[in-house]
This record gives sequence, C-alpha cells and structure tokens, in this order.
Amino acid sequence: MGSSSFGWVCGAARRSTSTLDKHMRSILFLVVGFLLLAACLLLGRLFSTNYPNALYAATIAFVLMWLVISVANLWVGVSRAGYTVSDELPIFLLIFGVPAAVAVVLKWRFF
Repeated sequence: MGSSSFGWVCGAARRSTSTLDKHMRSILFLVVGFLLLAACLLLGRLFSTNYPNALYAATIAFVLMWLVISVANLWVGVSRAGYTVSDELPIFLLIFGVPAAVAVVLKWRFF
C-alpha cells in the first residue's frame, strides 16, 4: 500500500466533487435527524407521566439541537470544504427544515 492509499484508508480529508457523494451526505444527515427526533420523542413520552409538558420540551430541545448541528454542518461546508454560503444555504434549509417541520407536525397532530 502506498502512502496515498494509506491516507485514504485512514480517512484523510478530501473534497468530493461527485454529486452522488453530496446527495449521500445529505441523506445521511436527514436520517440522523430523524433518529435524533425519535430519541427525543421517546424520552418525552417516557417523562410525560411525571412531567406533563415533556413532549413539548422534547420537541423544543430537538429543534434547538438540530439547529446547532445544521449550522455546524453549514459552517464546515463553507470553511473547510470550500463551498460558498449560497451553495450551502439550500442544503442547510433541507437538512434543518425537513426534520424540524416533521417534529412540529408530529407534536401538533399526534402528541
């Protein structure tokens, strides 16, 4: 194995220009967002017997945590990956907006 192969195996930073890689990263962020939402709602449901507003607090906590994670992703895309803010803004809106909207709708309609 050459040194360039070893760097790739160890996860050395590289900018991917493949549209498949960009879409896959966005899909992974959405999946993580929905998993975090499920965990927050589960915790809210578990604590709702002792604390009646636990689901409301869990929804607010999820939206705030997801906002911080999404802004961090935007910052990494701009500062480290070399994208412009105008390139990253639609991805940010997708990554933050979809799970946050689902959280609000789930709380409003079902809990």
